[in-house]
Amino acid sequence: MEGGGAAYVPLDPGHPADRTHWILTDTATPLVLTDPDPDPTTASGTGPDWDLVLPDGAVRVAMDAFDGEPGTSPDVAADPDRLAYVIYTSGSTGRPKGVLIGHGAIANRVTWTVREHGLGPADRVLQKTTLTFDAAGWEIFAPLVSGGAVVLAPHGAERDPAALLRAVAAYDVSVLQVVPSLLRLLVDEPGWRECGALRLLFSAGEPLDAELCELVRKRLPVTIWNTYGPTECAIDVTAHLADPEQNAGRVPIGRPIDGIRLRVLDEGGALAPLGAPGELHAGGVGLARGYLGRPALTAERFLPDPYGPPGSRMYRTGDLVRWRPDGTLDYDGRIDAQVKVNGVRIEPGEVESVLLTHPGLRGAAVTAGPGADGAARLVAYVVGRDGEPPQAAALRAYLRDRLPDALVPSLFVPLAALPLTTSGKVDRAALPAPDFDATSDGPARPLTNAEQTVARVWQDLLGVTGVRADDDFFQRGGSSLLLARLAARLSAAVGREVAVHRLFAAGTVAEQARLVEEAAEPVATVPRAPRDRPLPLSVEQHQLWFLDRMDPGNPEWVTPLLVPLPADLGTATVERAMTALVARHEVLRTRYRMEGGEPRQVVDDPAPVTLPVADRPDDPAALAELLAGTFREGFDLVRGPVWRALLVRGQDAAPAGEAASLGDQGSGGATCWRWPCITSPRTDSRRCCSAPRSGSCAPHSPPAGSPGWRRCPSSTPTTPSGSATA
Repeated sequence: MEGGGAAYVPLDPGHPADRTHWILTDTATPLVLTDPDPDPTTASGTGPDWDLVLPDGAVRVAMDAFDGEPGTSPDVAADPDRLAYVIYTSGSTGRPKGVLIGHGAIANRVTWTVREHGLGPADRVLQKTTLTFDAAGWEIFAPLVSGGAVVLAPHGAERDPAALLRAVAAYDVSVLQVVPSLLRLLVDEPGWRECGALRLLFSAGEPLDAELCELVRKRLPVTIWNTYGPTECAIDVTAHLADPEQNAGRVPIGRPIDGIRLRVLDEGGALAPLGAPGELHAGGVGLARGYLGRPALTAERFLPDPYGPPGSRMYRTGDLVRWRPDGTLDYDGRIDAQVKVNGVRIEPGEVESVLLTHPGLRGAAVTAGPGADGAARLVAYVVGRDGEPPQAAALRAYLRDRLPDALVPSLFVPLAALPLTTSGKVDRAALPAPDFDATSDGPARPLTNAEQTVARVWQDLLGVTGVRADDDFFQRGGSSLLLARLAARLSAAVGREVAVHRLFAAGTVAEQARLVEEAAEPVATVPRAPRDRPLPLSVEQHQLWFLDRMDPGNPEWVTPLLVPLPADLGTATVERAMTALVARHEVLRTRYRMEGGEPRQVVDDPAPVTLPVADRPDDPAALAELLAGTFREGFDLVRGPVWRALLVRGQDAAPAGEAASLGDQGSGGATCWRWPCITSPRTDSRRCCSAPRSGSCAPHSPPAGSPGWRRCPSSTPTTPSGSATA
């Protein structure tokens, strides 16, 4: 789309259908591209089953319709003023507003990141931000323009700290972007030691505390950047390298990035002096054109810049800031009612407008308040039309049918009336402080066994006591970010998976207990296919087999892997480790042969591994040639094996000097990486090496490779060969 000169409008299949239809109508989008795969475990959610009603004139086309088209872009001249995308953000009128971003604006943000942070071919950036948020843009474009790789995070990882950290470790992610509310949960997850490739951590969307940065650095010595910017300015306008010496207080939002002009103006429009608060105005190449179809709002927010070049404009951010003596900016909050929760910008008026369409309400006010963990929660104060307003669960369900999940309040506070100012407006300062530890009003009753299980998990997760059957998870201090952790702990408690998406609609202890009871029921196990006969190929293996037959032994499908090992490991220890690794993973012992005109899998028995050993040359060029020579050779999928390793030792007498193991994973065996049998090849190799020295035995995973499975769960990004890729 970008190469062809078109602009894109990102859509989220998780958003209510009416909202998506309204956006398509507002943009007059002629073409809607969707996923061709109907399988919900592999699709993006935009497959044929997506319930999408198109406006008149729009056409829905599956991505595979373009498979036969040329792979080159049309001859379209680059134009920085041409529209790149329209992205929608919360609107105070009850409808979202479309922000028009040009090519020059997003290019400025992306090239700044590449240049400032040295992004290059060795980098892997985790793409975890939902595409309907502008921050997703640099996660995609920055690695691609710098020769790096985009790692597509597993579905739902943006709300699941454990899954997110596993993805960072499994795919050697080097660059990660998160919001502080998610980072607070992330630091409590185990597995940071496996994230050794991570070098850059970007925080955005919310104020960042130095205490949180310190917690992160205790887990991993990573460089942390705090960035700030509104959607109207192509993602970010400022950035600040977090100082390890700062251990308390808020981290500054920093200085303007390249191509950006910043003005801090007082109420009269004059430049605010050093240290005085003022509203931040942003201009420069990153500025948006304005709002789609909203000329009055565009004129109100995008003002002439009296301090800039002739004809230049600046955007009123609505954020209060102040200049520090060192030339950086401190963030002081908002000048209006707009809030940010979990990094999402929310206009309370949009939520209030939808709430007031509920027939049971006659008044509503929405704001944000701190939960027990200090993170912001969206709070709705509601007034019933005839006495008591509807229950929180009913209001939450009503909003989820009409708004994105990020705009649905966590807490609903019933009031007899909203406090008003002398002018008749809602007095937000007089609203009562939210109580995130409120129990249900109904009479207490004894809990069932399943309800007791849920109550114990709540007490541990939320730090609450006196949990009742009718208590609501969100009313007791829960949040959407905590749902993934809740699902994991409930699953661990019953030994069966409790799906996180079902918890959105099951808010009370009693409702979640029913999910636990359903999860605890025995389910039919998938029988393991016998290994005494050849087995059919999986879809991915069949694709690879076909490509290999077209060009047997092509080294294009070789996946190199360098594994640094401790210098005191003897060759025999490494060989025992590799023997254990190959014995554990059937896919490393799988080869292919023809039977009846069809390829079949043959799993060989485990056998001892003998490694070739080479001395490490002093000349770096010679070392590079030694390794490159190993990479140039392909694999024989018929005779096997589909992997090989070379042990390269330092010139010092063994076992002194650094030892490194070079493993080549042929694509014929890479299908296993779709299954959690090799969560990280580097990790498995190191554990197998350390087990003999420590007297322990490396944990044995059950055979779970491609043999006997037609399709593996697609919880990881895959190439056509089925290997985990970035």
